[in-house]
Amino acid sequence: MIRRIVLAALLLACLATAEARVTKIVLNPVADSDPVLSDGAPFPIRRITGRAFGELDPKDPHNAIIQDIRLAPRNTRGRIEYQATFQLILPSDPEKLSGLMWHDVPNRGGRVTIVSAERNAGDVGVSSGWQGDNSGGTSQEFGDREVVVVPIAKNPDGSPITGKVLGRILNRSGADSQPIMVQVNPLPYRPATLDTKKATLTAHSHEAVDGKVTVHSVIASRD
Repeated sequence: MIRRIVLAALLLACLATAEARVTKIVLNPVADSDPVLSDGAPFPIRRITGRAFGELDPKDPHNAIIQDIRLAPRNTRGRIEYQATFQLILPSDPEKLSGLMWHDVPNRGGRVTIVSAERNAGDVGVSSGWQGDNSGGTSQEFGDREVVVVPIAKNPDGSPITGKVLGRILNRSGADSQPIMVQVNPLPYRPATLDTKKATLTAHSHEAVDGKVTVHSVIASRD
């Protein structure tokens, strides 16, 4: 019964607008042996996970903010498909539901469980995947993480889309050393060319919270 209630609630929440349709929701199996959580609530609460399948209209101006959306592959309805994982935390007893659902946005895929001190015990907490650059595969492969799987856009002739990306090499050694990073992720893109004259390498001595960078030096390209 809980699964039917949750499915209906999630569908209502996701179908609030016509611009981004959820076409299917798949719940992961819930075994009798799955643990019942307490999370400080005065009654047992449960965790339910699954995947939401949806589609976007690339011609809708509300979706124009999505990079290269008009170049993404489309289905037979002319829409662009995606899938995202989600997690629900809710009372085990449907009679304890408050009727309020919280949506938390995870950072880099880390699932969010709203603790009871931040909500009423009968509220439902939901977190879902939204960062396409944090996925890299199918949503079934990521276990206890929130991911979204999106299509890869290509040029009209089928060739890959290329452009400049910002990569960071952190100058640390020993146990604190790190590989080249894009923002805080490992470099996810192979270089389109090994011609270093088409790239810029700078050393930064300082970077402010507002993004202002003090460039210490520019490293010249070499053949």
